[in-house]
Amino acid sequence: MSELAVADQPLTMTALSNMLSGAALPARYEYVGDAVATIMVGKELGLPPMASLNEMFLVNGSVGLSGKAMVSLVFRAGHAIYTTLTPEVGTAVAYRRDPYTHILEEVGTYTFTLEDAERAKMMGQGTYKKYPADMLGWKAVARAVRFAFPDVIMGYLPSEVGIEVDEGPIIDMDDDLPDDVMREQHEALEEYVEAEEVLDADEVADELDGKVVTE
Repeated sequence: MSELAVADQPLTMTALSNMLSGAALPARYEYVGDAVATIMVGKELGLPPMASLNEMFLVNGSVGLSGKAMVSLVFRAGHAIYTTLTPEVGTAVAYRRDPYTHILEEVGTYTFTLEDAERAKMMGQGTYKKYPADMLGWKAVARAVRFAFPDVIMGYLPSEVGIEVDEGPIIDMDDDLPDDVMREQHEALEEYVEAEEVLDADEVADELDGKVVTE
């Protein structure tokens, strides 16, 4: 069954209770109500409940999306983002699929530079020091989604608009570990997400005449 099919299934109170109990619930959700609200918003976007809990967040009552969630929604809608990374600048080229010709057409190029990050005082953060190219790339992606695909994210906030989300390599989880170690790993998982998975656009490479590459 596909993720989209799972997202369309009725969400019963029993299923919801099971999701919100035990180690499956990310540690950042201090209140069950916040987790429920996140799942409900994710359902509006077509995201499965667990994906919503891991790739969305609530800050001061506003719902935000991780870079992984944003790019997933863009590709699911039939569009594409081509991303290149360097330690000095992240570049995201946005492509929208014409509803009549079904051809992907370039609609804009969006960048986020090292100077932009320094101006916003982001470079002091640990993830920016460890993965500067990835972080600049994520910011470029967030900017592209905000301006080129507002209909896809339905007005929910990408990290570009003032809510900082660190994204990088994923941390492997071991369900047999003690609870305190599991909590530490959940906290690490919240800080990082898999960059390579999100930036992979192989499935539209042919349509973009070989312009899409992954690094």
